[in-house]
Amino acid sequence: MSETRSASAIARSLKNGISGINRREFLAMVAAAKGAFILGFWIPPRANAQAAPGAVWYEDPATPEINAWIVISPDDTVTIRIAQTEIGQGVWTSNAMMVCEELQCDWIKVRPQYASANRDARERAPEWTLKVMGKGATDPKGGGEPGFGNRNRTGVEGIPDSLYRRMRTNAASSVKDGRYYLQLAGAEARERLLLAAAELWSVPAGELTAKDSIITHAPSGRTTTYGQVAGRAARTPHPNPETITIKSPDQWTLMGTERKNLDVPAKVTGRTVYGIDVRVPGMKWAAVKACPVYGGTVKSYDFDAIRQLPQHARGASCLARSAR
Repeated sequence: MSETRSASAIARSLKNGISGINRREFLAMVAAAKGAFILGFWIPPRANAQAAPGAVWYEDPATPEINAWIVISPDDTVTIRIAQTEIGQGVWTSNAMMVCEELQCDWIKVRPQYASANRDARERAPEWTLKVMGKGATDPKGGGEPGFGNRNRTGVEGIPDSLYRRMRTNAASSVKDGRYYLQLAGAEARERLLLAAAELWSVPAGELTAKDSIITHAPSGRTTTYGQVAGRAARTPHPNPETITIKSPDQWTLMGTERKNLDVPAKVTGRTVYGIDVRVPGMKWAAVKACPVYGGTVKSYDFDAIRQLPQHARGASCLARSAR
């Protein structure tokens, strides 16, 4: 049995930053202490959804967007809009990676932001993107292609024609169904950035290359950043967007690599705003009482009695759709 150090020796080790205390020594130190053992922790305050830095909802950009998915600021910050809810499955990162694979931007400058449900309801995706199945960039390993199916955005299957396409979170399909049109969004933005630089320098776009948010004209040695030409790119439509192609899996340099999840820092520091954190003036709370028997319905209720309860406004009965 190993020798157990004294509590005072252990305390000195801790003070000097020396680790390696075993379980027996820790218990001995606690037992010998003539005071209380206190474990401190911090609970972050409830977030204010109107001003919290963790609230990355859609907002009108200070600089023009290049397309509905991408905004690039003069400082080279790249905002990628995400049409699915991040609930731990990683779409905040994986969806951004699919766009950035084609965009060829500097990954450390990427900032995800939720897409606008309002715009998705009002606007339609560009016509040239609606029937694109990867422009031949199919997965040789059988990764699957999107099933366009039902194009009605109120459904739970298929890929609608609305601005942000499949704006829902279900069926483990965010990557499988979103890959083609997300890669295409990044590819179109990249091509428009190259066109903007070509126009600025009066050189053929084919002589330009893009990598890590830097555009290079090798013959002259000139370079510029995405942030410097993003405004011009936003005003430069692609003349033939239907010709844009995307990378096949064997060409990927970002997708398939390990990256830290972009949503984690805000979550571990308490800055993320969840639905339960939202507060609006005059807000009321609702609760659902479900039948304890599968497939059962409400037997009886007395809404008049419910309305007499303090702070209760109203009640309603609803019939859930049967599970398939």
